[in-house]
Amino acid sequence: MVGIYCGQGKPEAITEFLSDFVRELSALSQFGIKVNGAHLAVSIFGLVCDGPAKSYVLGGKGHYAYFECVKCEVKGERINNRTCFPDITAPLRIHHGDDRSSNFTTVSPLAQLHLNFVKDVPLHYMHPVCLGVMKKLILIWLRGDIRVFRLCNRDVEIINQRLNMCQIHSN
Repeated sequence: MVGIYCGQGKPEAITEFLSDFVRELSALSQFGIKVNGAHLAVSIFGLVCDGPAKSYVLGGKGHYAYFECVKCEVKGERINNRTCFPDITAPLRIHHGDDRSSNFTTVSPLAQLHLNFVKDVPLHYMHPVCLGVMKKLILIWLRGDIRVFRLCNRDVEIINQRLNMCQIHSN
C-alpha cells in the first residue's frame, strides 16, 4: 500500500498530491534500497485503483467518459441513460502515459515513472462488477418478470441462509 486519501473530495492538484510519491519512487528506482545489508533494486509492478481514482491519477477524462477505457479505443454510447461500451472489437490502446490522447486530459505525474498505463494498470472490478453487473442481475432476479427471470421467494430464502452461513464460518 502506497497511500490512501480521505477527505471531502479528491485532492485539487494531482501534481502536488503525487509529487512526493513520484520523487521517492524515482530515487528508489534509480538507486535501490539497502535492507539488512543487501542492496535491492526497486521497480513499480503495477498500479491498482478503483475506476474514479484510476482516471484521476492517470489524468483521464473520468471513469464515466465516452473514451474511459485505458485498454482499448472503444467509444461509449448512451443507452437507456447509461454509458455503455458495446464494441468488443475496438482496437487496443498503446501506451499513452506521456501524451494527450482521446482518453487523457492532462499528463499525469506518474508518466515520469515510465509506467505503461495500458499494461501496468489493471482493470478494477468493484464498480463495473459489484456495483454494476451484479447489482443489475440481483434486481432482475428479485424484481424481474416472474415468468422469465425472477427467483421465487423460497429460492431467495435458501440463498440468504447460505450467505449467512458463509458469514458465520468466516468470522
